[in-house]
Amino acid sequence: RRWGQPPESLLPQPTVAPLLLLVLIACGSMHVCPAASSAAGAGEPHGGTHGRCAALSDTYFGRHHAQPAPVNASDPHHLTYFLHIPRTAGRTFHDCFLKAGTPTPRLCPNSWGHLAINAFQPGCTLLASHDDFSVLGMLPPESASVLTHLRDPVGRFLSSYEFAVEVAARWAQHNWRNPKDKQSGGLGGPPRVMTEDVWPWSFLVPFFAADMRERISRIKEQSPPDPEGSWVLVQPDPLKDDKVYFNMVVNTARRRLRPEDEERLLPPLDPYDNPLVMSLSEFAAHPIAAELLHNGQTYQVLGITNYSHWRDAAEMRECVAADAPTQQHMLEAAVSRLSKFAHIGSTDRLSESVAAAGVNARKPAACTHTFMMPN
Repeated sequence: RRWGQPPESLLPQPTVAPLLLLVLIACGSMHVCPAASSAAGAGEPHGGTHGRCAALSDTYFGRHHAQPAPVNASDPHHLTYFLHIPRTAGRTFHDCFLKAGTPTPRLCPNSWGHLAINAFQPGCTLLASHDDFSVLGMLPPESASVLTHLRDPVGRFLSSYEFAVEVAARWAQHNWRNPKDKQSGGLGGPPRVMTEDVWPWSFLVPFFAADMRERISRIKEQSPPDPEGSWVLVQPDPLKDDKVYFNMVVNTARRRLRPEDEERLLPPLDPYDNPLVMSLSEFAAHPIAAELLHNGQTYQVLGITNYSHWRDAAEMRECVAADAPTQQHMLEAAVSRLSKFAHIGSTDRLSESVAAAGVNARKPAACTHTFMMPN
């Protein structure tokens, strides 16, 4: 988070339905779902919330006028910025295509944990990070073309929940025991960027880890320890009739349970609603989800996430949440801005997106062919 303020996600905020900004790459056309309407602010055509927000949105882009530049293949120093929206296959797109097609000396410093622009490395031409569009204000004017990937907002939200829960479970298990292991990866090596250091996981991983710890503590208080433990089914292979059962208390794995063990076999957990972690439905209604994920793609394109380099981004987000006309205005602004990007990919059509990016970003054909290879 910028500037070190306390997380706004801990404060009650109005919930607003996601602006379904769904971009598909098909015959060069871009289809965008209309913005969801909100009752908040709808009855204030003049003055009040609407008047304040209308004035803010009318002047917002005058204050923040950075614009993406077109691709300039003739300039060997032209910068390409990959605006990585989380859970859109962006890491695959970057590592296996963009990075693979860029000579190593022209790769900008790793900026996943924090923005790292090295003024003494003028030859870097490919920068990628989880920053929002406000990062362009940190770069030389009109110097960078922008690429991004978008995804169906519902699918992206579900994927974000699954990923945050998975990483939080691992993070809790290791880092609660020895925080120093995190710095070296547990192998004594140099410090490296961990998932929980990268926005928005820097918020979501500790949030879910703390939630898990509290829930597990309550379960342990309510259930006396069982010296024989319970059995769970792990690593089931749907393609094979092959099952493995594990008992953590006695540290034993078996492919077949004895009759007396079957009485201690726990039923499978619903991954979206179980007592060990906040349910998907509860999380969707939580302020932290509204702060980080609802409308997240639109906010990144606009540069108004809570990771923004612009200090007035929080006020703009509040207006989007509270005022329907401002929602529509900012959605239209996001669509207009996307039209100036050098490339917009779709997660659900990744191969076609890579093929299109190969043309739009002027990458060698060999890069696209390498990405398409089965392995």
